[in-house]
Amino acid sequence: MRRQPRLPIPFLLGLALALPAAAHAADLPSPPCGSAIQPPPSAPGRPPSTETWSESELRGWQPPACLGWRGPRSRMVAALSAEIRTRESLGELLDRLGAFSAYPSIPYWSATSHAWKPMVNRAGLLGSGGDLYGNAFTRGATYGYFEESGSRHTTYRLQVLERSDRRAVIEIENTSPISWTLLPLFDPGSLQSTLFLERIGPDRWAWYHAMRAGDGASLLAANGTESAINHLAAFHRYITQVPAPAIAQQR
Repeated sequence: MRRQPRLPIPFLLGLALALPAAAHAADLPSPPCGSAIQPPPSAPGRPPSTETWSESELRGWQPPACLGWRGPRSRMVAALSAEIRTRESLGELLDRLGAFSAYPSIPYWSATSHAWKPMVNRAGLLGSGGDLYGNAFTRGATYGYFEESGSRHTTYRLQVLERSDRRAVIEIENTSPISWTLLPLFDPGSLQSTLFLERIGPDRWAWYHAMRAGDGASLLAANGTESAINHLAAFHRYITQVPAPAIAQQR
């Protein structure tokens, strides 16, 4: 009988270590940029799919270029993915994204207060305090806007990475520091989010929204996974006009 050659132990050990890493890679954040989406979108009428990843899970992961995120370090990533049904145009959906004056009406579940609260008290374009409309979202366009919550005033930069009749990709990042009760959370540029909206049928849209705490985010911010998901969910309800709980009258 011919004896089969034995593989060296170092080779087997390397293979054993490589297999879990390859399997894990399939579960890392993956926006709709030509590859499988992670998390996969939920079906219309179902709650959105959500997932978060810690810095240890993201070690070695590089954000795809289509996200528009600068800097290699990811301390935390959260993502929400869903398929929505609406006969509205992309411009009409983007009208609500740019309607900063309506942001105080967006309720979100505060993980710290354990109550429904307005997402912001006031928001608007820098300089005018006004709103953006769908035709302002042209490829390459950049706008500055602000949000106020209590005594906190934060400025952001909104950039249109892609725009066609069927698809829009919008990236937003903070341009001023963000703190919570005097504790620093984010240095400028360390809170980044990207929204993908794409028509996939006559009344069907794919929605993918990812958020990152990058280099310059505090440990407290990196651990704020519940807060990140709650903000993504609140924004999804607002843009898609899904009924939300009555807003708490807390200012």
